[in-house]
Amino acid sequence: MFSNIPVALAGNPNAGKTTIFNNLTGANQRVGNYPGVTVEKRVGKARFKETTFNIVDLPGTYSLAATAEDELVARNYLLQDNPAVIINVIDASNLYRNLFLTLELLELEKPMLLVLNMIDAAQIQGTKIDITNLATTLSGLKIVTAIGSKQVGTQEILETLTTELKSSNFKIDYGCQLEKSISNIIQLLEPLVIPANIPPRWLALKLLENDAALFTLQNLPLIPENIMCEIQKLRTTLTGELAEDISLYITGKKYEFIN
Repeated sequence: MFSNIPVALAGNPNAGKTTIFNNLTGANQRVGNYPGVTVEKRVGKARFKETTFNIVDLPGTYSLAATAEDELVARNYLLQDNPAVIINVIDASNLYRNLFLTLELLELEKPMLLVLNMIDAAQIQGTKIDITNLATTLSGLKIVTAIGSKQVGTQEILETLTTELKSSNFKIDYGCQLEKSISNIIQLLEPLVIPANIPPRWLALKLLENDAALFTLQNLPLIPENIMCEIQKLRTTLTGELAEDISLYITGKKYEFIN
């Protein structure tokens, strides 16, 4: 028997994430706040056959940019508390908007399940989703369809959670200039002991973006000043080569992939 497997529910506001959470946990849930912030924390238990899952309903966010408190809470939870699985709930009738967060979650290189919620709304508006092709494009990501408002898909989600969900090896090709900078930073970071739940490639991207919120991660090792100086030089050179803000460039590449 497996018990208390930590699972995180992530998704955009209005994607039906909390409805899915309620379907999975029923009355076995409690509400509080994350330590030190006003953001609400929902935690519940779900059981399927011999397995018990501890499910955390993360704040609804459009991205993990960590420019707002809810984004920061969600991102830090995923990288510090290290859930065994991420369930990404998306609105199947609005893939373009919802898949941006999906790509950000995949770059965390954690086991993940994608739930296409509101699949009935997508069908009503004439949207046909090639689920097999979508799964292949997202590096073999497991996908379940659901209609949270009608309790459709709940058992399929629980059943899939009991299968072996592998860590994502998904990567966006950001182009030769950015990819070279990513590789250089990963090499600079090699002497440091980086926790296994902070992927080096993701960390390199955040350092290139000059993500100040990165340093709120409690498990992030101290990066020596000489390495930070080298990263700053790479950042300056790359900004000149791209002739664009690095964060905007990375966002643009994600939307190119989504398109």
